[in-house]
Amino acid sequence: MGSCMMTFAIDFDWLDGNGIEGPDRHCWAEVGIKVGDRTIEAADLRLRKVRDRFVTSLLPFADWLVEVWPRLTEERTLEDPQDSQPWRYCHSFRAGRGGGPMPDVRLRRRDADTYEIASYEDEQRPPGISLSFIANTRADAQARDVMRALSRLVEAVCEQLRMSDTWTFEHLSQRWAKALTPAARTAGRLGLTLEDLDELTQEDFKLLDVFASQEVWLSIAEVLSCRNLSELLADTQRITALLPSADDLVPESPKWQSARLESRGSAPWTIGWKAAELFRQRNYLNALSPPGEKLQPLLASKFDWPVEHQLQALPGPRRGIDMVVVRPEDRMPRTLAWHVGEKGCRFRVAKSLCYSLCSNDRLIVDSVRTSGHSEANAFAAELLAPRAFIAQHVPPDGYWTQEDVNDVAQRCAVDPRVIEHQIRNRSLGVLEL
Repeated sequence: MGSCMMTFAIDFDWLDGNGIEGPDRHCWAEVGIKVGDRTIEAADLRLRKVRDRFVTSLLPFADWLVEVWPRLTEERTLEDPQDSQPWRYCHSFRAGRGGGPMPDVRLRRRDADTYEIASYEDEQRPPGISLSFIANTRADAQARDVMRALSRLVEAVCEQLRMSDTWTFEHLSQRWAKALTPAARTAGRLGLTLEDLDELTQEDFKLLDVFASQEVWLSIAEVLSCRNLSELLADTQRITALLPSADDLVPESPKWQSARLESRGSAPWTIGWKAAELFRQRNYLNALSPPGEKLQPLLASKFDWPVEHQLQALPGPRRGIDMVVVRPEDRMPRTLAWHVGEKGCRFRVAKSLCYSLCSNDRLIVDSVRTSGHSEANAFAAELLAPRAFIAQHVPPDGYWTQEDVNDVAQRCAVDPRVIEHQIRNRSLGVLEL
């Protein structure tokens, strides 16, 4: 969705490491990290001043970068509470501090061209560290700039070790070469680190080649959170077989082509709300009259999008996927969803509007771990249960009972959880549930 491309940089100057034991003495450096237009600052409690550079050994950080490189640079899904190797360890620079200071800068690949980067203020300082990083900032950065900055750091550390510590140099260089292989890139897309790659069999490497041959398979597989590659491929092929071909979809209508949205906002939910409001304005929909059961016929009449082509119910388990939106070029989209009732289908059609009108992606796999999930949920909630409509039904004392929520949910023809979301997040009173 529309966002301003920002910059990312890691600047470092080597320092004299005399007095430091081990190979770290060759990699002692003064470091500055820039996210967007802001250099990450730290409060030095010992000197009582704010600094925009800090001193540490870059060897632990480079070693961490190499080991998590596949996941750090290729994984596109969000943090998963069930992940056996925590997402944050592979995406936060803090994990590579090696006993020295390092800000909590988290990096995630959004798509082929873009990374999302966020820096978080320290909640507490690590033991023995006098610096407390204080920058809260977010930015998008071009993939080539991020890869160049991180690669430059690893290669600079290798060069520092080339003549001074041959064993460490050879080990790090060999691991770095493996991290840059095509197999590692595919493995990272599936949530695997370099250590995971070490444990793969020859048959597993063949399966990685199979995944790499089909972008559609990778897009589905990366959401399924399965580390057994043969089972992952079977699940992926089962889901892929259910996807309609371009010939099964109706041609894109001129009305649909002119309905494109450019959504903007400061946070995921805000983006979705604003996009829904813009969609409503452009299509002359009244916020005080929720579309309810008329949504799909309304979309059919406005965009020549047949109701039977809007959503297809699928059999079998979802395996963590909420829905899939198929949208080949010059064709109207179709949403595929697993075992959802009438209200659930309507909500997912509304979500597919957000995905289809606000992005250029031809296949969208939606789950709690995919980019755009929160925006699409917010869009659907606002479209089906407008804030302005709910505001007319806020109880006089501002406290909502379950009966109150159910009543408004019935009027909007949505699940009560949609109303609860709007109440909590749109300043519409207090839930007494």
